Amino acid sequence: MRFARAIAVGTVAVCAMMVVASTALAGGRDEKPQAYAVIFKTQPNDAVVGTPISGTAYTSTAPFVTVEIVDCNGNQVDSSVAVTIKLGNNPAGATLGGTKTVYAVHGKATFSTLTLDRPDNGYTLVASASGLKSATSSSFDENNSGVVCNQGQSCTASYSTPASSFAVTANPAPNTQNGGTLSVSVNVGTPLTCAYYEAADPNSWEFFESTSNRSKLITYTINNTNPHGIQVCFGAPYKFKTSSGQPAQPGTLPDGTSGFIGLLPFCKDSGCKEQSGPCVQSIKSSSGWNSESGYNTIVTVQIPAGLWGDPYMHG
Repeated sequence: MRFARAIAVGTVAVCAMMVVASTALAGGRDEKPQAYAVIFKTQPNDAVVGTPISGTAYTSTAPFVTVEIVDCNGNQVDSSVAVTIKLGNNPAGATLGGTKTVYAVHGKATFSTLTLDRPDNGYTLVASASGLKSATSSSFDENNSGVVCNQGQSCTASYSTPASSFAVTANPAPNTQNGGTLSVSVNVGTPLTCAYYEAADPNSWEFFESTSNRSKLITYTINNTNPHGIQVCFGAPYKFKTSSGQPAQPGTLPDGTSGFIGLLPFCKDSGCKEQSGPCVQSIKSSSGWNSESGYNTIVTVQIPAGLWGDPYMHG
């Protein structure tokens, strides 16, 4: 708190000096406020890869990312300076697309076409203008699929690759606040691995629901495989029971955070005892035959409400 206060006092002092100097140079006449910095007025929010980044999660329409030109007191000033946006934190080495330099109109620059080409978590944008103090945005995520989940309604996010496809349906728990967002991404961070299990799918899938007040049903299809030997390798920030009946082991999740990793159990064991945590409902072959590629394996996983976090899995 002492440090923050010192910075604030210093800024006010600099601002006061600028005002005094400006007034003195003008012979005591009132002058318009001087541009001092750029700030993000509308912060970037979570977006789908390749679609415009806006101020609302998974919505590629207004309000768009907006930068304001302000004086040293944080008040918007009338300016037509050119404002440039670039990537700050860039965890996946993504490329920023769209129009990245915009001339401000009466002190406001709006960026309506910014996009990223790779999924990951924790991106930031940096806004700058010649001679002014720059600004870094709040962090946001980029996903392969993302949807808004309205209060009391089910929602589904899905994505497909040549090797596999993944769909998550989030169902609201009754009598709860359950509005939010749902996203799916593939191959974010480092690969997820389970000890002594050889993956049938080269992809690792990440999914995130912004509220814990929803259960999730996952339909996961692994192309050109049969169900023999396939299990579900699962990683999450919360504890869960594995197929061996033992708790999942602590480990590092693909995003570098600490969590728990292990093979999921079936929802009903051989004694018909039901699992209370994440579990596999079924692993079966596709009903039809694909003349080009053969059979596919369809895995169904359920996750109860009340578990918050960013899970990962692969077959």
